[in-house]
Amino acid sequence: MIRVLAGSLCLVMLLVVRPVCAEERHPAAAALASFAEDAIAMLSDQEVTKRERTDSFRRLLVAAFDLDTISRFVLGRSGRGLDAAQRQEFRDVFEDYIVASYADRLGGYAGETMSLGRTRVLKKGMVSVGSTIITPGDGEPIRVDWRMRDGGEGWQVLDVLVEGVSMAITQRDEFQSVIRRDGNRIDGLMEMMRKKADTLSALD
Repeated sequence: MIRVLAGSLCLVMLLVVRPVCAEERHPAAAALASFAEDAIAMLSDQEVTKRERTDSFRRLLVAAFDLDTISRFVLGRSGRGLDAAQRQEFRDVFEDYIVASYADRLGGYAGETMSLGRTRVLKKGMVSVGSTIITPGDGEPIRVDWRMRDGGEGWQVLDVLVEGVSMAITQRDEFQSVIRRDGNRIDGLMEMMRKKADTLSALD
């Protein structure tokens, strides 16, 4: 998911980070490494049911990604007229949508590794943690930059750039396309997201 967040989530949940000396790590990079280590442990456990693995994925998603900020961003200007309750509803449905989008893919780990690179300090308290995704065999390395910020809950991911393409912007553009088709209302988008989220009820 590779789509925005979606693609980003797929990457973070399916990768194991190569060791780096602790003293060389920025706290954001250390957090990213910890998330990935938890993910690989989750994906490697063959004794759990599909629902248990999906529930673990949700917990890791909420810990690793700032879903409050991301959900506001992908909704864009369409969220300006919403009250607090409506924004919270969208955020919750967005979480279910992301989890449902990946539920069928959580058993697909194939030995990918992620080598951490340089961490750059950006504006507004954000940092960019560089990395290279390496696939087994002859696959070309993929450059991935993780935009992260400590908003008070620890370092979390706000966006993922795959070969320079923002996954958050990509997802926002896709959502806005759905909204425009529905007369600039979010009802159609919410219905589409809920239908996807409903597939979670069918898990074993």
